[in-house]
Amino acid sequence: MRRLKKLFTPPPSEAAAHSLYTALVTMSRRPALYTDGGVADTVDGRFDLIVLHLYLAIERLRREPEDAPARQVETPLLEVFFADMNQALRQMGVGDLSVGRRVHDMAGAFFGRVQAYEAALATHDGGGGTEPLADAVRRNLYRGDARADAGRWMTTYILSLRAALAAVPVEDLLAGRLPQA
Repeated sequence: MRRLKKLFTPPPSEAAAHSLYTALVTMSRRPALYTDGGVADTVDGRFDLIVLHLYLAIERLRREPEDAPARQVETPLLEVFFADMNQALRQMGVGDLSVGRRVHDMAGAFFGRVQAYEAALATHDGGGGTEPLADAVRRNLYRGDARADAGRWMTTYILSLRAALAAVPVEDLLAGRLPQA
């Protein structure tokens, strides 16, 4: 019986990935992000907020030592994300023949946004100010069309959440217990 249970029990990194992803999606759906933050409450807006929160969590995981178990969660976390996107497309009625192409397009959008956020935050960390992050936010969350006050609010939110994630114990993060920013 133990062998059978072991066969069907996901590895700890997969369980942690599911817990963390569920918490990130919940966090990305907070009403303030759409009201105060000015992100459009659309499929694209929700996707962009999930990507932002996912990136910030991955950045936090990468701060752990190379051999830490938390570092093993990044790949399963991305797998959960892309499986969720695949399922969401199917629920929206996208046909089987188109899903692969659409997920491929989403992967390109994800990695493009990750590069933009990485570069902007590296500039910020190097003393370059918040303007590169504000630019990345305008391009990615607002598609180039944003109220200035919403952009400032979102930039402050991102930096606050990043700091809060850095302060949370990695065990809490992997259990899906995220800080409030």
